[in-house]
Amino acid sequence: MKIKAILDFLFPQFCINCEKQGCYLCPGCFNNLIILSQQSCPNCRKPNDFGKFCGVRCSENFYFDQLIVCSTYEKAGLLKKLLVLLKYKFVEEVAHILGKLLRYQFAYFSHNFNRKEIVIVPVPLHKKRLKYRSFNQAWLLAQSLAVDFNFVNLCDCLIRRKFEKSQVLADREHRILNLKDSFMVEEEFVDFMRGKTVLLIDDVATTCSTLNECSKALKASGVKYICGLVLG
Repeated sequence: MKIKAILDFLFPQFCINCEKQGCYLCPGCFNNLIILSQQSCPNCRKPNDFGKFCGVRCSENFYFDQLIVCSTYEKAGLLKKLLVLLKYKFVEEVAHILGKLLRYQFAYFSHNFNRKEIVIVPVPLHKKRLKYRSFNQAWLLAQSLAVDFNFVNLCDCLIRRKFEKSQVLADREHRILNLKDSFMVEEEFVDFMRGKTVLLIDDVATTCSTLNECSKALKASGVKYICGLVLG
């Protein structure tokens, strides 16, 4: 605690929205985050209650079964500012703020889940990017969710086999091509994951390509059901 107090004194935190001193996002500005009260089909975006696919035609070529989204990801929005702080300025404390969004949204849309049977799985980083950043933001988010909901199973079972440059500017077609067969389940976890219900955690699902490739690897290992949970 003394070390933290010294660091806070030397490097004070300021709200990224109103610049109030004390934290990276003050309680008042946190309440300004747009939290989605309704989900939609991950493919056609038709609104529905739980983020499931409209039917067989919409779910074709998708390996996950459901997608829960927390907020809107706008160019100048608070969510994007927080993610920039976390992913590109390496401020790990922001993961705890974003974890609140995941907790709120999962609690609201998870009535049909038996939490004791869920395995939380973070989307992995390639080891080169992990070495550069020193942490995986999806793991931090998954860890925050697991602790607050007292989940027993948090499993870092996926490996990212291929290293790709940033996919931020790539369109859906190129993302799919670049990410094809990029993920696998570590052999030591295959038996454990068979028949499980997975809550797959990532920060943003722009085209769902990363979630889908991770889900493809998980389903190939015998996972029964996959719900994606993302911030935006």
